[in-house]
Amino acid sequence: MNRKREELNSIDEIADGELKTIFDISHDAIYMSDGEGRTLKVSSGCERIWGYKETELLGKTVYELEKEGAYSPSITRLVLEKKEKVSMIQVTKLGRRLKVIGAPIKNTKGDIIRVVNISKDITEQNQSLQNEKKIAPFEHLPQGQMERLNNKKVKQMYILSENEEMKTAVSRAERAALVESSVLIHGESGVGKETMAYFIHERSPRNKGPFVTVRCGAILLSNIEKEIFGQGEGIGAIEKAGGGTVFLDEIDLLPLPLQLKLSYLVEQQLTSSYTSARFITGTSTNLTESIKIGKFRKELYYQLSIIPIQIPPLRNRKEDIIPLTLHFLEKINFLYESKKKLHPRLLKKLQNYYSWPGNVRELKALVERLFVLTEGEWIQEEQLMSDILVSAKNEKKIEIHELMPLKAAVHLVEQELLRKAKKKYKSTTQIARALGVNQSTISRKLSRF
Repeated sequence: MNRKREELNSIDEIADGELKTIFDISHDAIYMSDGEGRTLKVSSGCERIWGYKETELLGKTVYELEKEGAYSPSITRLVLEKKEKVSMIQVTKLGRRLKVIGAPIKNTKGDIIRVVNISKDITEQNQSLQNEKKIAPFEHLPQGQMERLNNKKVKQMYILSENEEMKTAVSRAERAALVESSVLIHGESGVGKETMAYFIHERSPRNKGPFVTVRCGAILLSNIEKEIFGQGEGIGAIEKAGGGTVFLDEIDLLPLPLQLKLSYLVEQQLTSSYTSARFITGTSTNLTESIKIGKFRKELYYQLSIIPIQIPPLRNRKEDIIPLTLHFLEKINFLYESKKKLHPRLLKKLQNYYSWPGNVRELKALVERLFVLTEGEWIQEEQLMSDILVSAKNEKKIEIHELMPLKAAVHLVEQELLRKAKKKYKSTTQIARALGVNQSTISRKLSRF
């Protein structure tokens, strides 16, 4: 016990001596906690990047600060969990991006008695690198297209597309960024509704505030009210996004009582000069149909869909598949300091041989998979996973062995679709979303089969 006390006293003496000088002169933010994650000492740089004064941090635990949204993730928490040095990118409530190195200080028994973090603000540096890299993925595009891209201002996030329907969606999003009106983004799962929502946030006057996403379908019904509106001392997404934007995805899955609560809150903000957070919502279902069957409140639909944006599925924008593929590969190459390339024949196959039911999300996952599984510099078409090739072949044809009444044929196709969907998805809600119908329709049809 005496030895441990001596060790702690020794650390304290260092912190009050040599470390004090380092804390005072360092431009980077330095943070020290005890072995329980409680704040002991911070440098002046912490206020600049976190937005907290030293007096507001001292005594607080990293768990409390992370819960408050001060930063994400807590590097100190990760150090305490892993019991080793951790280096990671952290995002603060002010929207700053930090490269943080956290290191444990252990006693002779191996117990962590202190954690020290050094945080370097890389926000501007990261933005500069990303701006340079935004051009690179499209170096294989036609010259005219490259010139149009080079003429764009790259200081802001942009969504590049050669598809006319997608261009219309992006143009509407750009106009939506200039006002405070609510936006409803509609599109199939995986098309990039959250990306579009963030695009609007990033180009709006609220871009210095937080961007908070809530996926209504991914939260237990018992927790969804707390997650969105807060409960007791716990703050919800709307309060976390104060001064910024809250994106409520799968808004169609919000229970009716909470729809009423949200409608009341939106109405209050419309009639008030003070707006705590801007609402952007997303859905993959037809909300007008949901209104007809009593699953969605009509007044909330009108409130949330002042600016509707429709994102087309990837199968309808084949001209974007190759640029997107190159973009995703470029990002992965940049992340891992690699120079892998995609063979032109593989790119053509991705563009013409598959309909991408998982949309952009599926394409991004496939590019990462090919990158990881390819040992050489060139990713060849032979390296495409067999499952995507089989799916591509099967989805383009329905074998008919004999003539039958049309009604019976439709019934068989419907039955096969439901069988495959039931095998792939766990709930009728997910099946309904994948097939583009209401959940009640799926339940009724499954009961027949």
